Amino acid sequence: MGAAEVKKLEQPQPKAPDGTKPVPLKYLYLPYTFGTSISRVIQVGSSFSDGYQASGHVASLTQYPGFAIAEIRTGWVPGVIEKDQNYVTKYLMITGGHGLVAEVPG
Repeated sequence: MGAAEVKKLEQPQPKAPDGTKPVPLKYLYLPYTFGTSISRVIQVGSSFSDGYQASGHVASLTQYPGFAIAEIRTGWVPGVIEKDQNYVTKYLMITGGHGLVAEVPG
């Protein structure tokens, strides 16, 4: 009895992000520190402080061609529902670095 021919399965390749459009990130690592802090990483869902003006909860991080924008919610309190939150949103522009893509819009 001969062996049956094995069919090779093609693995679907994920689409590469379009570098001309915004790409959501999970985190961003920089070769330099933020402001006067010692941190080099900014991650969605974590706390962030540049040691100067921007500190708070990282709500989103988006990579654009040549830079990234982090949405920082100053005064955000964990465990409090959104309608009861009282925070100020600040946007931090970041140049350089690399990160992990959260999802590539189709």
